[in-house]
Amino acid sequence: MADKVLVVMSCTTKICIGCKQEKSLDEFYKNRDHKDGRASYCKVCRKLNNQQPYIQKIHRDREHQYRLNKTYGISLKEYDQIFEKQKGLCAICGQSETRKIRGVIPRLCTDHDHKTKKVRGLLCHHCNLILGNAKDDIIILEKTINYLKESKLMVKDMT
Repeated sequence: MADKVLVVMSCTTKICIGCKQEKSLDEFYKNRDHKDGRASYCKVCRKLNNQQPYIQKIHRDREHQYRLNKTYGISLKEYDQIFEKQKGLCAICGQSETRKIRGVIPRLCTDHDHKTKKVRGLLCHHCNLILGNAKDDIIILEKTINYLKESKLMVKDMT
């Protein structure tokens, strides 16, 4: 029986997902999250992206404006007015948004009545989930409050 020979080939190049060019691994920043230990973008493409954050912000603002107008019928200016009126805090818990998406804190969620589509205010992600999971049903929310109150009393009785 013939012995099997294991051939290990070292990869010294990678294709940048930005410029689509094959480049030496030295032209990529180190990134231990990737199998090959290198970032997906070459150093040149990464620097170009970092030099244009204002373009990315303009794109995000335009995208947000489009979504606000299409979904809720309000402008970015109206969103900003609500945001200022609430002092940048959630209308329910009074806290600022704490969740992060890719290291960036997103805008507050636009809360609206699902029947009338009228905007009620801006909420943090967690408070928005509470209303959404309760389907904006006041009875469910009241039962939830009663449940929490009763469970606190039960815990006190056990101790």
